Amino acid sequence: LKSHGKKVVSTVGVAVAKLDALEKVVPVLQDLALRHVGYGTKPEHYDLVGKALLKTLGDALGASFKPEVEAAWTKVYGIISKTMVDAASQVKAADPNGPLTEAEVKMVQDTWSTAAALGVETVGVALFKNIFEMEPGAVELFSFKAEEDLYNSPKLKSHGKKVVSTVGVAVA
Repeated sequence: LKSHGKKVVSTVGVAVAKLDALEKVVPVLQDLALRHVGYGTKPEHYDLVGKALLKTLGDALGASFKPEVEAAWTKVYGIISKTMVDAASQVKAADPNGPLTEAEVKMVQDTWSTAAALGVETVGVALFKNIFEMEPGAVELFSFKAEEDLYNSPKLKSHGKKVVSTVGVAVA
């Protein structure tokens, strides 16, 4: 419990430190929300944490926790909560079978490490080769469609690297 409490306080601290650059905080909160989906966190849990945070701040700050301070903190936690709930709901909407279990997360991460060891470019080219073999017309959607040596195309390789790197970030 202490460890999780430290993590919550640390995350709130990061959000507070970056209030003037929320675009930097949003991806961190979204990533955190995705992990919490796997833990079974529900939207109402965020409300509880918000109420507890406000009470904790009120207790810690005493007379300094004036109505305007509480209102500002309520807004900040509202942003944190909404960002995380929205990210989690997108995952749940995309996954009708429910959240991944811890075992599934570990399995995906371990197998991704094996695949990624082949190299991002190699995996990216293989991915597009499979896409185009399964759906030949899909090649028409890409700027490299007219390349003579498609699978050696610098544009295809570059795009493949981006896709594979994004998958890597998502499963890391």
